[in-house]
Amino acid sequence: MAFTGKISNADTLTPLGREVLLALFAPATFAEELKPEDPVRVLSDDLGALFTEAVEFLKSTFPNPELRKFGELLWNIVGNRLVPVAIGPNVPSVSFAGYLQGSVMRGLIILPPFWKKMVKEDPIMQLGAVIYSGSKAIDFYNNILDAGTLDPRAQMFEAEYLRTVKREEPSFQFNAYQKQVLANFPKGLDDEKAAPYRYESKPFFVAQA
Repeated sequence: MAFTGKISNADTLTPLGREVLLALFAPATFAEELKPEDPVRVLSDDLGALFTEAVEFLKSTFPNPELRKFGELLWNIVGNRLVPVAIGPNVPSVSFAGYLQGSVMRGLIILPPFWKKMVKEDPIMQLGAVIYSGSKAIDFYNNILDAGTLDPRAQMFEAEYLRTVKREEPSFQFNAYQKQVLANFPKGLDDEKAAPYRYESKPFFVAQA
């Protein structure tokens, strides 16, 4: 999901949209500024570690070289806070938000406060959500902000992930959403419908952080 615009647009958004937009424009509170025993700090540390483990698995272990490369870039973008990770507001899934702060475009990956429970219940689905939102974070890093291409490209990467899951675990049963993603890009990154959405990312340099 992506919300862009000024705070005056809040009246035209859904209740969740307003909640996200207002949260984006509120002064940021960084977890490390809170006391270790603060419940918000505890939750932030817990979910932040879980997200880190997910991306670490993707870049180091996941049996698909294209997605390991994807994970490496996402690791650097998030780790250097070019696209930070935030906890809440109460989004239904891992989400990406792009928004204007003054004249500067910002990007943010938002984790639901209850994401740990979601991961325990369906880890395959939630790693897919990380990839989907991570695709948008990589687009943001590359200054590709065309709203018409963000979702198809994110689905393209998620379809590649799901194809790998099916190859490694042939008996795995996909849910309706995952079946639709695969129907949109049956061959993942190699699908002919994926060609318009593929591009070579600019390399990552620590000096950019």
